Amino acid sequence: MEVQRCAACSLNSLERDCALLVVDVQNDFADKRGALYVTDGEQVVPLANRLRRLFQTVVFTKDWHPRKHISFASSHPGKRPFEQVEVSDNSIEKRVLWPDHCVQNTWGAELHSDLVVDKDRDIIFEKGTTVDRDSYSAFRDETGTETGLRHILDTLGIKRVFICGLAYDYCVGLTALDAIAIGFDVLLVENATKAITIDGFKCMRQKLLQNGVRLVHFEQSQQAFFESISKEDNL
Repeated sequence: MEVQRCAACSLNSLERDCALLVVDVQNDFADKRGALYVTDGEQVVPLANRLRRLFQTVVFTKDWHPRKHISFASSHPGKRPFEQVEVSDNSIEKRVLWPDHCVQNTWGAELHSDLVVDKDRDIIFEKGTTVDRDSYSAFRDETGTETGLRHILDTLGIKRVFICGLAYDYCVGLTALDAIAIGFDVLLVENATKAITIDGFKCMRQKLLQNGVRLVHFEQSQQAFFESISKEDNL
């Protein structure tokens, strides 16, 4: 079965070796005023807030780009947002150019104001911080260089990650693929994420399933959530 139905409320927390990764739920993606608003992106926020109650380890990732970042169309004279350009260093085949977004120390780069964040306990992890390379995944940049997130999770004894956030067809999906590639057990909470395009969603979903990422849905009963995971573990 492709999608496991699961749910959560507030009785017990997941085991200590589990972490929740909330990917890039920032104003530029999750607010209608944002530079790169993902349709219905704000709907991820209440689900992320409910999910986080189950975890002792919660990581919020943020795109945190310097001005004139290489992914910005404005950094490439004559190019427009959403065009693709060839990459000369062979790290990737082509690079999608975006509107300026999640620029360091701007409103657009901040986490959505309705997200529940414990600044004393939660981990805020910034990515895409250098001007000359992008990092959709929270684990690796576009050259394959690790970002340091794996080391943080390994130090905490994390073996299994649950992933939600924005956007399904880019940062969420690629974070999940890298997580499973480097050895984590990965569950992507499908109804707590949104995609930029339908075609992108379909393509990424196929890749996730082919690579062993488990797709789960977050609903109402925490007991059902735990039971669905336990049942899958015993298969």
